[in-house]
Amino acid sequence: MRWILLAVIIQVFVTCVRASDKVFWYESAAADGMQEAAPIGNGRIGGLVYGHPEVSEFWDEQLKVVTNGTKEQLGKLVVFKGWSPEHGPHEDGVSYNQEIVWDLYTNYVKAADILGVDKEFRDRIAGQRDKLLWPGIGSFGQVMEWMEEQPGEKDDHHRHTSHLFGVYPGHQFNWETSPTLANASLVSLKARGIDPSSDVREWSFAWRSGIYARLRDADNAYLLLRELLKERNTCPNMFGFLPEMQIDGNFGITAAVAEMLVQSHAELIELLPALPAEWKVGHAKGLRARGGHELDIYWENHTLNNVLIKSVVAGEVKVNTSSDESPEVVLNNCNTSEDMRDIQTLLELYNRVDGIHELTDQEIQCLVETKHIPAYQLESILGDAGRGAAIRRRVIEKLSHKQK
Repeated sequence: MRWILLAVIIQVFVTCVRASDKVFWYESAAADGMQEAAPIGNGRIGGLVYGHPEVSEFWDEQLKVVTNGTKEQLGKLVVFKGWSPEHGPHEDGVSYNQEIVWDLYTNYVKAADILGVDKEFRDRIAGQRDKLLWPGIGSFGQVMEWMEEQPGEKDDHHRHTSHLFGVYPGHQFNWETSPTLANASLVSLKARGIDPSSDVREWSFAWRSGIYARLRDADNAYLLLRELLKERNTCPNMFGFLPEMQIDGNFGITAAVAEMLVQSHAELIELLPALPAEWKVGHAKGLRARGGHELDIYWENHTLNNVLIKSVVAGEVKVNTSSDESPEVVLNNCNTSEDMRDIQTLLELYNRVDGIHELTDQEIQCLVETKHIPAYQLESILGDAGRGAAIRRRVIEKLSHKQK
């Protein structure tokens, strides 16, 4: 545990203050050496631990009210003197900074609701989040990187797409709740380009692939994956290099591939949301979804065939198959409760889109291994519909043996 804590402290330090021989001189973005400071990093780290309250409190005290701007900007809250990493001026309301704080606040509010704690501060943070300035739409339909449009908005040789954090790994922009910004994000991506002679790095391919996947643009997500794997970008040992080895490209592209196969950022599990046309047949095992779910997915002819969802927590699971057909969806939850009502709730989740799903031997064994269900309850649950007496006896015998 101490090593984990030390790693987190080092990560926060490195993130919040970029590598410099003047680290201890620059305490905030308002210092003269602001290019060496990135205090917004604490918002990103805080977001990763689901909206850390102390980080949320820090930004609650650091935001600034817009008093000079467009009609849409006046009265909104912005991050003071922010920066879009390695690109453009330092100024208030940089989109990258705004999106990280929005993500942090949203995560904190959700965590506070789940835990039922500190309602007063929770409501204050929710109010601040709702007043945050959102990015505008620029002259050629792009997500604006700064409050005022800059020449760098259309730079097809630049490696960064920081102003699209709100798409991925954030979840502020999407087709359901903010389609205009989702479409503008595609425009911004195309404006940055992937020309081999550009300044694109291996991590650039990975991040952009993830953004395209989140926007359900399978073709471009796959294109970026292929570009990363080309000889000029990836060594024979699979290390990325452009111009030097940076491990975030290797890590990031695996996340992008997972994003093509399953998404769960909107409290809904979406299956195969950005499946490339080239992947006509396949399967993936052990994918993780938010909410404590592990998925095994199988598809044929570019269509979902079936999926096994193993859940470590009881509760409702919403699944969108993104398919005209009704593939088999099985929830295998071994975290049952001694309370019969919870058991019934659990079993109601064993279903498919077009009707009730009959428990398989594997699912029954899962229930048996929990040792929470008395034999008479299991027999009454299984009933006679489609279940042979031999199977019922075998399962009940196993259960009775385990409960002795």
